Amino acid sequence: MHSISRKSNTIGQWIKGHLILFLSIVIPFFVGGYVWGQSVEDDFRSHPTIDAAEVRWSVVEAYAGGAIVFGSVGALIYYIATALIKRD
Repeated sequence: MHSISRKSNTIGQWIKGHLILFLSIVIPFFVGGYVWGQSVEDDFRSHPTIDAAEVRWSVVEAYAGGAIVFGSVGALIYYIATALIKRD
C-alpha cells in the first residue's frame, strides 16, 4: 500500500511540474509571439508604401522576438516556481 501512495505522489508532482511548465513557458511563448507579430503586421498595413518583402521579414522577426522575450520571462517564472515548490 505504501508504494502506491509514493507512485501517486510522484505522478502528482509530475503533473504539477508540467502544468507549471506549460503555463509559464509554452503559453507565453506562443501568445507573446502572436501578439507582437500581429502588432507589427498591423503597423505595416497602415503604411502600404513599404516593400512587401521587408514587411514579411519584419513580421517574422516580430513573431520570433515576441516568442523569445515572453518565453524567456516564462522560463524565469518557471525556474522561480519550481524552486519554491522544491523548497516545500
